[in-house]
Amino acid sequence: MDDPTHIEHPFLVLAWIGAGALLFAGVEWVSLYKRMSRRMARGGGDGLDLETLRLAALFTGVGLIAVVVGFALEFGL
Repeated sequence: MDDPTHIEHPFLVLAWIGAGALLFAGVEWVSLYKRMSRRMARGGGDGLDLETLRLAALFTGVGLIAVVVGFALEFGL
């Protein structure tokens, strides 16, 4: 396979994309925790930021699915 556009293991690439999504989700979860703790310290209720929560949940789900599907297709599970 001397074609420069050929990807040797395309399903592992999918798993790496999923890992990147999980990394981004982790950053969003930490951001959400920081915002909530700051708001709660000021007495601002529960401090829940729904937009950040949605992003964190979305990227967690997409990342987990991409990693599991990528590994399953690559290794024939």
